[in-house]
Amino acid sequence: SFPKVSSAIPDNNFHQIYLDVKPVNTTLHLETVRQLPLSTYKLSYERSGIERVRIGVVGPDIANIIPDAVEIVPKRILPPLEKGARPVALTNFPVVNEQT
Repeated sequence: SFPKVSSAIPDNNFHQIYLDVKPVNTTLHLETVRQLPLSTYKLSYERSGIERVRIGVVGPDIANIIPDAVEIVPKRILPPLEKGARPVALTNFPVVNEQT
């Protein structure tokens, strides 16, 4: 089992790491999270070569509920899947800002 956060981080370290800590309206944030539809999906670009089923919220679904959290990048270049192959270019790629 994991130690409690309060016992794992000494108080003096806590204040060195976190600044301006304030409580938030959890009711508001929980309602927003409840609206996010979870999906299972696979990535078309999987560098490991192992096809994994993932669980999460995909970019367009997040954009419908939290528009400021997603930026559509016109073009994103990813490294080649195999050595010597060409890089992979993705267009209109949704990038999620996890801090929003």
